[in-house]
Amino acid sequence: MRASAPTRLTVRTESEVLDTVPSLLGFHPSDSVVVLLVTPEHGVLLTVRIDLATALRLDDPTKPMAGALQRIGPRPDLGAVVVG
Repeated sequence: MRASAPTRLTVRTESEVLDTVPSLLGFHPSDSVVVLLVTPEHGVLLTVRIDLATALRLDDPTKPMAGALQRIGPRPDLGAVVVG
Protein backbone atom coordinates (compact mmCIF):
# COMPACT_ATOMS: atom_id res chain seq x y z
CA MET A 1 0.00 0.00 0.00
CA ARG A 2 1.36 3.38 -0.97
CA ALA A 3 1.10 6.29 1.47
CA SER A 4 -0.59 9.36 0.12
CA ALA A 5 0.95 12.79 0.41
CA PRO A 6 -0.42 14.95 3.22
CA THR A 7 -3.15 17.37 2.26
CA ARG A 8 -1.95 20.96 2.11
CA LEU A 9 -4.43 23.59 3.24
CA THR A 10 -3.73 27.31 3.03
CA VAL A 11 -5.36 29.61 5.56
CA ARG A 12 -5.16 33.37 5.27
CA THR A 13 -7.48 34.82 7.89
CA GLU A 14 -8.15 34.40 11.59
CA SER A 15 -11.54 32.94 10.74
CA GLU A 16 -9.95 30.30 8.53
CA VAL A 17 -7.53 29.36 11.33
CA LEU A 18 -10.48 28.90 13.70
CA ASP A 19 -12.25 26.76 11.11
CA THR A 20 -9.26 24.37 10.87
CA VAL A 21 -8.91 23.67 14.61
CA PRO A 22 -11.57 20.90 14.80
CA SER A 23 -9.96 19.11 11.83
CA LEU A 24 -6.52 19.29 13.42
CA LEU A 25 -7.78 17.99 16.77
CA GLY A 26 -10.41 15.57 15.50
CA PHE A 27 -13.14 17.19 17.60
CA HIS A 28 -14.65 20.59 18.41
CA PRO A 29 -12.92 21.87 21.56
CA SER A 30 -14.79 23.82 24.22
CA ASP A 31 -13.52 25.58 27.35
CA SER A 32 -10.02 25.09 25.96
CA VAL A 33 -6.86 26.84 24.90
CA VAL A 34 -5.48 25.57 21.59
CA VAL A 35 -1.93 26.30 20.49
CA LEU A 36 -0.74 25.77 16.92
CA LEU A 37 2.99 25.89 16.23
CA VAL A 38 3.56 26.73 12.59
CA THR A 39 6.33 27.47 10.11
CA PRO A 40 5.97 29.08 6.68
CA GLU A 41 7.57 26.11 4.93
CA HIS A 42 6.15 23.13 6.85
CA GLY A 43 2.83 24.48 8.10
CA VAL A 44 1.46 23.17 11.38
CA LEU A 45 4.11 21.26 13.35
CA LEU A 46 2.16 20.84 16.57
CA THR A 47 -1.41 21.23 17.76
CA VAL A 48 -2.03 21.21 21.52
CA ARG A 49 -5.29 21.57 23.44
CA ILE A 50 -5.32 22.37 27.14
CA ASP A 51 -8.40 22.63 29.34
CA LEU A 52 -8.96 26.30 30.09
CA ALA A 53 -9.32 25.61 33.84
CA THR A 54 -5.99 23.75 33.85
CA ALA A 55 -4.22 26.49 31.88
CA LEU A 56 -5.43 29.11 34.36
CA ARG A 57 -4.10 27.09 37.32
CA LEU A 58 -0.62 26.48 35.89
CA ASP A 59 2.27 28.81 36.66
CA ASP A 60 3.54 27.99 33.16
CA PRO A 61 0.73 27.10 30.71
CA THR A 62 3.32 25.82 28.21
CA LYS A 63 4.30 22.99 30.58
CA PRO A 64 1.97 20.39 28.96
CA MET A 65 3.77 20.86 25.63
CA ALA A 66 7.33 21.04 27.00
CA GLY A 67 8.37 17.62 25.66
CA ALA A 68 7.14 18.40 22.16
CA LEU A 69 8.82 21.81 22.22
CA GLN A 70 12.12 20.16 23.16
CA ARG A 71 11.81 17.68 20.27
CA ILE A 72 11.08 20.51 17.80
CA GLY A 73 14.01 22.52 19.16
CA PRO A 74 14.77 26.18 18.61
CA ARG A 75 13.60 27.41 15.22
CA PRO A 76 13.77 31.02 14.07
CA ASP A 77 10.89 30.39 11.65
CA LEU A 78 8.53 28.99 14.31
CA GLY A 79 5.37 30.94 15.09
CA ALA A 80 2.57 30.29 17.54
CA VAL A 81 -1.16 30.81 17.12
CA VAL A 82 -3.13 30.71 20.35
CA VAL A 83 -6.89 30.19 20.24
CA GLY A 84 -8.90 30.33 23.41
